[in-house]
Amino acid sequence: MNMARADGGNAYLIEMSALQNGDYDMSYMVPLQIGTPPQSVYVQVDTGSSDLWIASPSCSTSACGASGHTYDPSSSSSAQTTDADFSITYLQGQVSGDIVNDVVRLGPTSVTAQSLAAASNVTNEPLDDKFNGVLGLALPANSLIKADGGGDAITAGLFGADGAPGDPFVGLLMERPGSDRYPSLMGLGMHPSADQLRLSGGGAVEDAVTYLGLSADEAGELLFKVQLAGIEAHPSTLDTASENTLDKDVSLLGAPLRAVFDSGVPLILTTSTIANAVYGSIGVGPGSDGIYYLPCSTPLNLTFTLAESGSNDSPRIDVPIHPSDLVLQAGGGGQGAGTGSCTGAIQAVADLDSSSANGAGVDIVLGTPFMRNVYSVFAYENPDAWHGKRRRREEGSARALSDWRREGGGDARLSDWRRDKHDDHVPRLRRRRRRADRDVPSSPRSSRKSARSSRATSDTPFLGIVPLTDPTWAAREFEVVNVRGLSYPDPDAVDAGDVDASGATTGSSGGLALGVKIFLGILGFFILCGLLFAARFFYIRRKAQNATPEEKAAAEAKQTETTASWRSSAELVKDKSQFQDINGVKLD
Repeated sequence: MNMARADGGNAYLIEMSALQNGDYDMSYMVPLQIGTPPQSVYVQVDTGSSDLWIASPSCSTSACGASGHTYDPSSSSSAQTTDADFSITYLQGQVSGDIVNDVVRLGPTSVTAQSLAAASNVTNEPLDDKFNGVLGLALPANSLIKADGGGDAITAGLFGADGAPGDPFVGLLMERPGSDRYPSLMGLGMHPSADQLRLSGGGAVEDAVTYLGLSADEAGELLFKVQLAGIEAHPSTLDTASENTLDKDVSLLGAPLRAVFDSGVPLILTTSTIANAVYGSIGVGPGSDGIYYLPCSTPLNLTFTLAESGSNDSPRIDVPIHPSDLVLQAGGGGQGAGTGSCTGAIQAVADLDSSSANGAGVDIVLGTPFMRNVYSVFAYENPDAWHGKRRRREEGSARALSDWRREGGGDARLSDWRRDKHDDHVPRLRRRRRRADRDVPSSPRSSRKSARSSRATSDTPFLGIVPLTDPTWAAREFEVVNVRGLSYPDPDAVDAGDVDASGATTGSSGGLALGVKIFLGILGFFILCGLLFAARFFYIRRKAQNATPEEKAAAEAKQTETTASWRSSAELVKDKSQFQDINGVKLD
């Protein structure tokens, strides 16, 4: 497992593995260790549910038969069985099993007596050697294990454990199949670097995040749900693309939608009304099987606009979507493109309405095709609150360090002191409580880009977003991958405009890497200097050969005079007694 930790803290980044579960199903996985001794498993990162479950050896359904790893509570000395049963139903699929309390380790964080489900029945889940269960990262109030008599949700455990990250948020950055533009990273209390997000202009990543307040349901905030205020379709900018005949931007929404961020869904799911409006903009309708197909070379250019529900003053975040994320190809890109039909990433679901699980009204599920176009921050507390806690921790540590140094440092090691002080200040993730004023309109407060509403308290969750996709380079990549059927080109060359429709590098630099360009520039400089020196040498030599006897005699006399003058100066320097320093003292 590749992992990076923040300096001087318990926050960390984990590299996720992207697993292709079929022609179009891309899942993002992280490794976990469960029990004593540790049993290693891989779980899907799922922001649409709040519970942790792992397939157990007692699972006899066909999905479990393909799994290479299971969690066996009977083989763990730290496992504590309960009398509670777990059951969850997804949009497609169902899981049930026994609730167990055991040690769970994610990266450096170890949670004792964490409630999870040892699943004995799994249907419609693509389990295999690298997919053994689900890590639910939605809000703790949505936990079915908790509702069924188990303990707190896994996120409460991860941010409440000793040595947990001080800032209770999970950040997700997801790679695009076949592209190396972005890595797949999950951060606990830690953002990727500005370079990993390919942000220009420098500055802290936190300053680039815009936070939105969540839409609450009758039971409170259950999911990371915000308002989708608009969807706009744009004309194609490619001469070689087909079918997209739009000649102007078209707004496709008549009213805002309730949108959920769900990393466990490989599509964008919505109602047939919305899907018909999206595909109708380019003259496409559903197939006989109800699935939306479109030519692989047709770019579907969309911009989604997100906002905070119930507020006219909250930030509005425009998120352009990479057209390759909306036109899904078998195998993740490049194969068979340019001809035939591809599957649209936006599909209609008949029962996606207010009867969703837990009474959480949903109009559109923004799955991985959308989430690959943003860096998402799932904040379990108000970011203003944890920024304040961080400042207090830093100020408290600075005061204590000053006292420690003033007292002579003692015998304690500084690294131990820092760790102990940090553990003393680790915040605990508090459970959400209902409030009567949830629907009070909000207003911005904070000079930072955020939507810290007036109804927000320290434990109010937020969703943070950084848009990543630029329509210009996305169009270039679509033409290379979807129209030409080639692999994704180098991102730096694409951003510089050094890639043509055939995928070849072009431009004055030929699309060469920066290091090669620098080397060639230096080499050319030295070659030029050498040519100038050689030209001067041959010029002087030729001039000397063509000189008259009088000119040659004058040149020899001048050289003799110069040599004599130099020797005379050298003799004077050898006699140090003739010199004095600036104070009139003779130099020895």
